[in-house]
Amino acid sequence: MTRNKLSSLFVGALGLAACDGPWNLEPEPPAPLVLRVSAMPVAGRPFDTIWVERIQPMGLAERGIDFVKAGSWLRVLRVDGNRHDTVEYVRSPATPRAWIPVSPDTVPYGATLRLEAHVVWNSADDFPSGDRTTESDIRGETTLPRFYRMDKGMLAPLDMLFRTLSVADRPGTAAGLLAALEAEDAAGVARLGVTEATCDSFLQGRFVLRPLRSGDSAWAIMDDEMVDGPMGDRVKRSLRPIVLAQEVDHERWGGLVTSIGFDPARARILGPIERLGFQIRGDWTVGYDDSVAMFQPGNSRMLSVDDPEQGTMMGYPDTMQLPQMVLSFTGRNVLRALAVERTYAIHHRTMMENSSGAWNYTSLRGAQGYFAGAAPESLEVFVRAARDTFPVASLRRTWCRELSSTPARERATWTSTVDCSGN
Repeated sequence: MTRNKLSSLFVGALGLAACDGPWNLEPEPPAPLVLRVSAMPVAGRPFDTIWVERIQPMGLAERGIDFVKAGSWLRVLRVDGNRHDTVEYVRSPATPRAWIPVSPDTVPYGATLRLEAHVVWNSADDFPSGDRTTESDIRGETTLPRFYRMDKGMLAPLDMLFRTLSVADRPGTAAGLLAALEAEDAAGVARLGVTEATCDSFLQGRFVLRPLRSGDSAWAIMDDEMVDGPMGDRVKRSLRPIVLAQEVDHERWGGLVTSIGFDPARARILGPIERLGFQIRGDWTVGYDDSVAMFQPGNSRMLSVDDPEQGTMMGYPDTMQLPQMVLSFTGRNVLRALAVERTYAIHHRTMMENSSGAWNYTSLRGAQGYFAGAAPESLEVFVRAARDTFPVASLRRTWCRELSSTPARERATWTSTVDCSGN
């Protein structure tokens, strides 16, 4: 493009900016008259609930009001050569938004499944007082992974395997450090092949890894010293990952959904991000607001939805890096993973980019949402911490005091997930 053309575009833009209009100031179009479907059949498990919901805004009090009318049906078909198995669904008596399978059939690995539904529903904008009948024919198809396995033998930073190494106040010489490790756990030193040379590499900040199996115990790293990272970069010791191998169905690999399950009867561990916050504000006193922020309702939390390609993770997806800081509770931490179809990762990304959620990417016909198969896997680590732990029961009491002072409308979505009786 020539300089004159660039100048003309620039001048034209200035002219538009100075103009009073007329501009299109009409509000955005309303949500489309379609339903939102959420369905993820998981291989090796029984067919689960399928959620069919209105996209139009609905208050909490109205979610229990039935918007589905007579003549509606939903089913899932297995399409496998000449074999056509059908799993029929019926409306759940618990909520009008859920459909449940009639039979306890198991989702097969590698199967191609087809969702078919005909839903007659009240699509009125002023629901439930108004009434407008819409009929939606919904179709979707998914092909599940044929397999997905995590290697239960991981490689963990050496810091996680000894209490002495998990904290900053340790001997500063290789000989002194080895003596301290032998005093702590001589059998572990021998089993892991820890030598004076190993300790020297550790003190120089090199990324030293040793085996850690699912079900083993490990220490939360409380040292934020800058050291070598897995990609040749410099990171905090507390941010270095556990490395593990995966066997994935490359032809059907669409990304990974991960979550962490924890024991709510144990203690929350102060993580490196939180420690940085205390350091920035110059006050390490854990106050009321800190306790409220640290409390996690339930016994699990979502970690991430990873795209099928991860440019910053070497060897992915055959090799996966698990940040050890996500193991943020003492006791049993369970990593749960779902290898999902590619369409789900795309749907999730567009959902995060679109605040209204009404126009997300979907592979369904006749509805928004997703019908995406997945294959499950899990592993567990029992975590100990040398310091900076806060009993979950104490955090819950503080959280419940905060909840009691919150207006009922704002806390309505949380009250069913936390038992505040006696707090």
